[in-house]
Amino acid sequence: LYNVKDVAFADVNGDLRTDVFLTREFSGNYIDTQNEHQIRARVQVNIGEKGFSFKTNGEVRFEIHTVWATRLHHLSIGKAGHRLTAFDGEFIPNDPVRNVASFLFVLNPDDPRVAELKPRSTNELWGMYLGYDPNSSRWTLLYHTNPDITTNWTGFEALIKADQPIIDVEPVNFSTYELTYRPRSVLLTSQEDKFAPVPIFFDAINGRSVAAGDFDNDMDIDLYVVRSNNISNFPNHFYENQGDGTFVQLARAGGAEGSTQGRGQSVTMADYDRDGYLDLFVTNGRGAYPFNQGPDQLFRNVGNGNNWLQVDLQGTVSNRDGIGARLFAKTPDGKTQLRENNGGIHWAQQDQKRIHFGLAENETVTELSIHWPSGIVQKLTDIPVNQVLHVVEEGVQTVILGDVNQDGQVDILDLLIVVVHFGENPPTNPRTDTNKDGQVNLEDLGQIIEIIEENQNHAAAPAQNAVSNRISTLSDADMALLYAFYQKIEEMPEDTTQIAVIKRFLKQLLIPARGPLETKLYANYPNPFNPETWIPYQLAVDAEINIRIYNTEGKIVRTLFSGHQKSGYYLNRNRAAYWDGRNQLGEQVASGVYIYELTTPTFKQTKRLVVVK
Repeated sequence: LYNVKDVAFADVNGDLRTDVFLTREFSGNYIDTQNEHQIRARVQVNIGEKGFSFKTNGEVRFEIHTVWATRLHHLSIGKAGHRLTAFDGEFIPNDPVRNVASFLFVLNPDDPRVAELKPRSTNELWGMYLGYDPNSSRWTLLYHTNPDITTNWTGFEALIKADQPIIDVEPVNFSTYELTYRPRSVLLTSQEDKFAPVPIFFDAINGRSVAAGDFDNDMDIDLYVVRSNNISNFPNHFYENQGDGTFVQLARAGGAEGSTQGRGQSVTMADYDRDGYLDLFVTNGRGAYPFNQGPDQLFRNVGNGNNWLQVDLQGTVSNRDGIGARLFAKTPDGKTQLRENNGGIHWAQQDQKRIHFGLAENETVTELSIHWPSGIVQKLTDIPVNQVLHVVEEGVQTVILGDVNQDGQVDILDLLIVVVHFGENPPTNPRTDTNKDGQVNLEDLGQIIEIIEENQNHAAAPAQNAVSNRISTLSDADMALLYAFYQKIEEMPEDTTQIAVIKRFLKQLLIPARGPLETKLYANYPNPFNPETWIPYQLAVDAEINIRIYNTEGKIVRTLFSGHQKSGYYLNRNRAAYWDGRNQLGEQVASGVYIYELTTPTFKQTKRLVVVK
């Protein structure tokens, strides 16, 4: 499944298995013409040019807002490429509040300066072009990117208004997929050995965020879906569970269909007024200005008289919040409900960690069985309803040496945490001091590596496969951190066994012997930086390559390398591309954001770095 934006895990059909609900939305180009006097549009370009054209009589008011084309010269009007200042327009540079540059102006089709479109620039990476065709009485607005760069993020948002009706709006270079694809949310129910999609489910197109909870306390899980597209808000949907995993959509989302302003972003679920009924907090500020100007909304659940029980968990052997625990509540009516403590985390928000059970008319919970992540099973009986119950894990604590993140195993993620805290004395996270000598040092790293390698030997797994499995869990930022640390210890004298062990392990982790399977550009380190940084990369095959630095206008600042390079890893400071923060003339560049790029005949990738002074 593609275009998944949020996910909720819950037992929706009462079979004591965890089901999955996926909200899906396509974040592509969109043109809204519901109001005949205005166009609301989002144009996003990966390569080439896209935009739209339209017809109307009289003056047209343009608002164009963009994250990337942030300079006055990025908008060219008419064949001569006039700036908007020639039409008494207003240019508002990028600022940290709106995070866009804005072009505000009014054009008249009778003004000869607006006629036709300027030929596209070959010197800049991207730009916007606007013009009027007197022969067809049609305005055209395009966003153009140079073929030498590919990115998923260039484009603009536009709000266009006219006193006369706007007609014949036509997209330019939009694919059929972009114009017609509207993915629906999907419910996957848990089977014996797989998840199976529910054949027909809801009218929840353009779902952005979901909250799953027993909102009416009738002992089954309901669903609330926040919906929006790239430029508009849709009414949110509320689906009431009928007790068997089938749902009925409530009119007006039970009073929580939300605002028409802004773009629906997220929903958070919590019993904020502590009356036993789950409430909703919805944000409507997603995306770029100006279509993200919507209100935050709190929807209070007025309840219906059904009973409830809420549970706060406190782990002692398990993690402090009991995340990962599974709770089973049996009631006198013979039903058993399952809740899982996942910390309330989903896309861009966190629901309350407090576990909530709706109990309908039951006046007690016959048995509450808590299966803690540690393996301890704790049972409580004959619990009165309508209360918040605080449960402390009971059992004998067993500590796994080296399990810094307390996930029940010792692996590269634990090593990474120790690297982050390396050198602390005393440690801010006591678990990173694995040998309890009061500081985070080489001995702690060596101890974790020894445990990892011992576990590998017990599992009889090839070392290289184990390294590959571990490295696949790391982000580019994690990898950059390990590269920098490897360089740090590489510069230390090998006067301890720990240094030799750590260097050997990290080298095996970061530079596998079999060679890279793909060409890739990694995050530079350090970042931000002053005055120098290293740019790691890997090549799957021998190739002619270029590594260049650009400014945000798309102009080349410096070529770091141009020539033939053999396949392999260019990761540490001896092999990675090096930039001293100077331009082609040897001058120190100004503070700010720059783009670095790796190209081969068959590959191109860009990333951002930050120069600070």
